Order: sequence, then C-alpha cells, then structure tokens
Amino acid sequence: MTTTYAVATVYVSGMFGYTAHEAKNVTVEEAKYAQYASAQHVHFVPKGKRKARGFTHAGINSRFIVVEGHGHPAMRGWLDAREDGSNVSRYGSCDPRWESDFNAWLASTGMVVAFDGRGTTS
Repeated sequence: MTTTYAVATVYVSGMFGYTAHEAKNVTVEEAKYAQYASAQHVHFVPKGKRKARGFTHAGINSRFIVVEGHGHPAMRGWLDAREDGSNVSRYGSCDPRWESDFNAWLASTGMVVAFDGRGTTS
C-alpha cells in the first residue's frame, strides 16, 4: 500500500515529544524491512529543500502522523521556564506522557489526520 500527498506536515515522535516537518511529495509505503513484514517507509522533500529525506518505522513503537497542507501549529516546546530564568525538561526522555500530551494537543487543534502511523505493529 502506497499513499502520496503533494503537500503535508509530518509529525514524528522523538525522545522529547513530536516535531513537525512541513514537506512536499510525501509518500508513505508499507513494505518489508528486516524481520518486519510491513514496516512503514516515509519519504518526503522538506519545505525549502530539494533533496528527499525519509525514515522507516517498524515494530510496535511506530509513532508518526501526516496532516495534509502546511501552516499547522507545532506542539509546544519540551522545555518549561523556571522563575530563575533557566529551563527544565517537562518530562524525562521517552516518558509516555509525551504521547498523551500530543494526543490532547492534536484533539484541541481540530486538524484532520490524513495518515496515522501510531500504534501500528509490523
């Protein structure tokens, strides 16, 4: 199965929440990768760039979504300001609360998700 979007925003999970990547020519393809029967291969050209980039998500921790179009908001940063002017991480790396915060934030924005690669198993 291959899905292509001309213009989209790809939200990808990392150690400290999700990051947004505005891109064109976004392709999501399910194909074999190593021992996984159906890993998700994502290829895209970032906004303002000419060279394609991509990533592969396989296993039970596949966490990314694709929203059609550009100009969508980015999730609030992972640092919170302290009273003394320094910053501190909201949660530790890989904390499951990053996922629940993102889900709540996504629901509050009203964005329509074109492709949801979260929670898929290979």
